[in-house]
Parts: sequence; structure tokens; C-alpha cells
Amino acid sequence: MDLSPEKILLVGLIAMIVLGPERLPHAARTAGRMLAEVRRLSATVRNEVTSAVAEPREALDRTADDFGLTDVHSRLVGARTSFRGVLDEVVNGAALSSPSSPLAPTMPTAPDDPTLN
Repeated sequence: MDLSPEKILLVGLIAMIVLGPERLPHAARTAGRMLAEVRRLSATVRNEVTSAVAEPREALDRTADDFGLTDVHSRLVGARTSFRGVLDEVVNGAALSSPSSPLAPTMPTAPDDPTLN
């Protein structure tokens, strides 16, 4: 949520008109307390979720270590890179050997031999 100084000033003026100068300080304190409570609850929930996710992740990491799967991601990235390289070689080789390709080598033609007609 983007709160520019103009928007904050506008909200303050509206609050001053609606609540009046007597009730505005009390409303501001109440809003501040509520915001602080929401932040505390948000931090608590964030910590709970982080710890709840950390336990299974640690167990998964231990299991991956047991099976020797600790570097699966790097192995997959390496395999993908190798596959792309081989695929590029195949595609480039096919393009070079295609008769319609301008890069294809030309085959020597036989001289005109009247006995072949």
C-alpha cells in the first residue's frame, strides 16, 4: 500500500472533520495500538510458519543426504547444459547437411558424358 504524504494529510484532514479535535487523539492512539498488535500477530504467524516448514525441510535434507541426492539441482543443470550443447550440434549438423541449406557442402557433379544420357 503506497502512502504518500499527500494521502496521509488527506486522511488526517478527513479524520479531523469526522472525529473532531476532542476524539482524534484517542482514535489515533487506538489505531496505533491496533496496528502494533497486527504487526505482532503477523510476526508471530511468520515465525510459526517458518518453524513449521523448517522441520520437514530439515528431515528432507537429511533423507537426501542419506541417498546421496544433495547436489541433484546442480546435476540437473549440468545435464540440461550438456543436452543443449548436443542438441545444438545435431541441429547445426543437420542444417549443414541439408541440401537446401546455403551452408551445405556442394557435391561435385559428373562431367557431361553423352553415353550416360
